[in-house]
Amino acid sequence: GLLDETAKLIMELEDDARDSLAILEGLLDDNDASLDTWFLLTLAHQGMGQIEEAKACLDHIEQAISAYPADAEERESIRLLRLDAEKIAKELAEEEEKRRRGV
Repeated sequence: GLLDETAKLIMELEDDARDSLAILEGLLDDNDASLDTWFLLTLAHQGMGQIEEAKACLDHIEQAISAYPADAEERESIRLLRLDAEKIAKELAEEEEKRRRGV
């Protein structure tokens, strides 16, 4: 879907992730309720290795959808993004450990 395609684009443009963050945050200023924008903001943060910020976005999405019955697709997207965040955090920690040991 559109969300998947946009997510791929953000991942491919990691160097431009800062620009993506600024654009997405601007969109949220216009419409704070857009879950698609929150999902994309999560991906942009992940693309920059900002895992805590990505998790905070997912927390916001979960809180938003708890107010109404969300479809299973959104809940699955959140679950997968959380798994990705954990994987990225682990990879970053392993890289940091290697740097500290001088490997």
